[in-house]
Amino acid sequence: MFHARRPVGAPHRWRARPPLQRRKHRQLLVTLLLKSNASVSTDHLMESPWEAAPPPSAEQNLKTYVHTLRKLLSPDDPRSAPIKTHGTGYLIALEPDDLDLLVFQDLVR
Repeated sequence: MFHARRPVGAPHRWRARPPLQRRKHRQLLVTLLLKSNASVSTDHLMESPWEAAPPPSAEQNLKTYVHTLRKLLSPDDPRSAPIKTHGTGYLIALEPDDLDLLVFQDLVR
C-alpha cells in the first residue's frame, strides 16, 4: 500500500523500498498518486518539480523520472510497474487497497 501520510514509499508488491530518496521522484509519484487511475498530462506533471518555468529539458527529464520510478517499483520488469503511458501523459493504475487515501475514500462513501 502506498502511504500518503508517511514518507512516500511503495507497497511491498512493488519494490521501491526504502522511501524514494530524490525529491523530483517523490514529487512525480505523489502527483500521480493524488490522481490515481486517471491520466495526468505531462504539462501538469512538469509543474510540480519545477515550480518556476520548467527548463528546456523538462519533458525529457520527466521521461527519465518515469522510467526510474518504473524500475524502482518493478526492477525485474519495469513494464509491469503501475505507471502507464496514457495519451499525452501518465497514470498510475492502482487497486482500491493500494493507496491509503483510496481506502479512506472508500470507507467514507
